[in-house]
Amino acid sequence: MVRDAEAHAADDRSRKEFVEARNNADALAYSVEKTLGDNREKLPAADVARIESAIAAVRSATAGEDAGAITRAADELQRASHAMAEALYTAQAGNAGASARQSAEPDVVDAEVVEK
Repeated sequence: MVRDAEAHAADDRSRKEFVEARNNADALAYSVEKTLGDNREKLPAADVARIESAIAAVRSATAGEDAGAITRAADELQRASHAMAEALYTAQAGNAGASARQSAEPDVVDAEVVEK
């Protein structure tokens, strides 16, 4: 049994790497899909299309048995995800700056005080 296990160790290792790559890619696709769904209206249409395409590529790659294809698709989705996060951060920072400027300007009413 020991010899048999040693003989198949390389196969087991490659199978483990494949399963881990597929699981990581699935988790990434789910996470990015959820974030995209929550913030779709805040992103440009071109970015949304790029992210959806990357998600579809990951889903397609995970249906196959090629760990390299899964890793490449997941890497592309990761890059698209980072671009999405950057765009959302920039939009949020811009909105925060605008609201801070509005709150910094007090509501001043020009009036005359009359004492009796």
